[in-house]
Amino acid sequence: MKYLLLFLLIGLLLQIGSCQAKSNKMHIEYYKTWKGYNHPIELIDKIEAQDTQALNTYYEAIFEDKLLVTVRKFSNNKIIYEYEYKYDKSGKFIDYEIVKAK
Repeated sequence: MKYLLLFLLIGLLLQIGSCQAKSNKMHIEYYKTWKGYNHPIELIDKIEAQDTQALNTYYEAIFEDKLLVTVRKFSNNKIIYEYEYKYDKSGKFIDYEIVKAK
């Protein structure tokens, strides 16, 4: 019985460890504008988060594992629209969806 419990405990710990190794690294960046007409959009003129307070319009970009997954356009501190991007397992862009529009 002790060995069975030990075996189950080791299996559980290994599973938790593998889940943590696969965790996404998420970070947020802010931009003044974008260029081009393809998706995912190409954001330009990166700014600091505190600089958004002085702007009427800016873009918030959310990255997971270095892939752009969400872009939100803010105007007067309200979300105007939001894009969500989808990628395959290799990181190749598949499609996008407009989640919120004014």
